[in-house]
Order: sequence, then C-alpha cells, then structure tokens
Amino acid sequence: MLDETSRWGLALTEWLRCHPLFHALLDLTKEKVIAWNPLLQQLSKIDFSFREMGALQQRGQLLMAFMALIAQSRELRSGRVFPLVPTQVQFWMRELRRIGSVVAEQTAFSWLDEPVPDRKQLPVVHCTECGEIAWAALHNPDMDSVIQQHCHGFEISDDVQAIYQGWGVRSFCLTQVGIVEPLD
Repeated sequence: MLDETSRWGLALTEWLRCHPLFHALLDLTKEKVIAWNPLLQQLSKIDFSFREMGALQQRGQLLMAFMALIAQSRELRSGRVFPLVPTQVQFWMRELRRIGSVVAEQTAFSWLDEPVPDRKQLPVVHCTECGEIAWAALHNPDMDSVIQQHCHGFEISDDVQAIYQGWGVRSFCLTQVGIVEPLD
C-alpha cells in the first residue's frame, strides 16, 4: 500500500512526462553538467513558452520551482517507489572570509582579491548580537603624531594580509587591529 506522498509523486511523474520543459531539461543535461545561466539560455531557445515567462531572473525562479517538482516525482520499480530522476543541485559560494567593503559613505561589498580601482577596501566584520557591520583595519600608532598635526584622526592600513595576520587568523591577535564603523 502506497502512502499519500508516494501517490502524489507518482501522479506528478505522469504530468512531468507530458511536459515539454521536462524533456528539454533532460536533453540538455543528459551528456554533461551545465551551469545555471547557460541552462536558462538554452532552455529559452528550445522552449518558446519558457522564453515568454519574463526576464532571465524570472525564468530562473520558474525553473527552480520546476526542478523542485522533478525532485519530488517518483516511479515504481519492482513494486518499490524510487525518484524518477536522481536530482543533484550544487550551490557554490565564494569563501566569505575574502569579502570586504569599499571604504565610502555608501556601503558597497567587494571581493578583497579583486581590487576596485582608485578605492580602498577593508575586510568586513559582523556582530551577530546587534547585526552591525563594520570594517576591520590595522592601526599604525607610529603615524598618529604626523596625522594629528594636520587633522584629528589616525592612519589605518588597508593591507588585507597584514590585517588578517593582526586579527589572529593564523597567529596571535595584535592590539593594533581595530574595528571602524561607518558613520550613518
């Protein structure tokens, strides 16, 4: 006796087998793995009704929902319920410790290993208690007297490697590492 979830998965399979988007998706992915945006573009060339579903972002949302249905579809094999199509989606994210922010009045996130021309970037830190985001910087106390002759402030270094070393990522933490909060 099949449970309700299995019966629903089997009924879903019958519907999917008649759907042109399902066949196009299988054809495009039968020989190789394909990245998300090229998959959306190829499906748009094959299936005209898919192309009419809006911009690439909207088509992406539609395809995600469609793939969720595929993942829930089932078929009977030797009296047992199995997934219709073994489904694997991989989401790759970039290492977050390399995320930074452009030093400017308006906060803009950046990748520290991709410098923004003519702009300073600093690593970001996040307080999990209050939600505040700030810059991590390395203070150079030897420059304080020079800076204070001209203005009220202090010099900070935007050398990411020195900041990480000072933060204690691979060694002990230096007292010169500080948190600089952008003014609201």
